[in-house]
Amino acid sequence: MNEATAEFRALAERCIDQALEADPVEATWMGDHRFDDRLPELGPTALDERARTIDDQLTAIDAIDDVELDVPDLVDLEILRARLQREAFGIEELRSTEWNPMVWNPGTALHLLLSRDFAPLDERLASAAGRLSQIPEFLGAGARLTGFDARRARGNGDRAVPGDPHADRRNPPAGGYGGWCARSRGNRPRRRGNR
Repeated sequence: MNEATAEFRALAERCIDQALEADPVEATWMGDHRFDDRLPELGPTALDERARTIDDQLTAIDAIDDVELDVPDLVDLEILRARLQREAFGIEELRSTEWNPMVWNPGTALHLLLSRDFAPLDERLASAAGRLSQIPEFLGAGARLTGFDARRARGNGDRAVPGDPHADRRNPPAGGYGGWCARSRGNRPRRRGNR
């Protein structure tokens, strides 16, 4: 193994470990259970730090002499670069933590621990308890960043949430989801035998 290959493989291992630590839910989904008792930190400070880490990692990737890499490692380098660039784009440009309340839904974090039989139930429940203990703070941070207040939202979608900064972007059908359902029932073709 040449020096460029050793350097790339060590860098790739560090990048992957840091990415999984930054997103414990993705780590659980990928089968890495070191962070199963945590929720991701999605606040501005944590995301700014993650963006700086990614920038440093991309700089280190660019410094590797990729001409010295064999084809499988070169492919891995480009996959890693694309993955880091995608994550950086999400943090710096897309910024979904600021407008999408579903980013803050902890359901998947819990579902992954309870629906997969990867460890004894006691261990999975202990991890779930760790995540559950973080949910109030996690949801509070999400509400502050997105401006979404679940206590004021209506379950049937008939009205926009008062003070919703994104209400002008949404154009729900008249009568909301309930109205749409009622109208769509009248537009369905009848089947034979139905009266």
